[in-house]
Amino acid sequence: MTSVSTRPGNEHDRTSLLQTILKVMQVSNGIYTIHRNIEGSVENAREQGAQGAPLWTMVHPVAGRTEIPKFDSSDFVPFAVSGRADLINRIIMISNRYEATESGFREYSERRLSFQDLAGPYTTLGPSGQHMTAFPEDVAAQAQMRAYELEQLITQVRDFANKDLEESKSLCSDIDKFAKAYLKGKGGFVSLGLDEVKQDVGIAAAGH
Repeated sequence: MTSVSTRPGNEHDRTSLLQTILKVMQVSNGIYTIHRNIEGSVENAREQGAQGAPLWTMVHPVAGRTEIPKFDSSDFVPFAVSGRADLINRIIMISNRYEATESGFREYSERRLSFQDLAGPYTTLGPSGQHMTAFPEDVAAQAQMRAYELEQLITQVRDFANKDLEESKSLCSDIDKFAKAYLKGKGGFVSLGLDEVKQDVGIAAAGH
């Protein structure tokens, strides 16, 4: 059963809730972005005939850093006064998992770019337009180890992103229900930008 405080949330609590909602949106969109970067690369590679290729050869690196929202105790006041420690725990958990997944994907991207630098001198463009790399014997062992590490890393990141995406959708749905009740039904619906996901996601926002 959903528990929501029966007292009207004061203006500070309402503002706190909306700030938390925006941060959860950032986390959810961040998870979705990693998911689409990976799955989009795989789809494109397979369309080009890369069936059965190692995952790391299909997933392109992404440059730059992502600003990860930070939650503090004031963000959770509306949930605390409503007895919803479960939502607090889930928000903290998904935030921590996103930070770890984003860090893993950034590390993968950096290692992937480093591998491209290693392979560059030994890579040529084949007749079909595909890159062909032939490492000399003194470099082959190092390249093989790096390729193995890349495969392990991106496979783990992909697994985390897929699981976190499902949890973020479930969490947003539950926060949506909580927020609508806490804000006394005032407000509209904010899309999280996950239109490509079959199960649409959104959360409540304050009305004007």
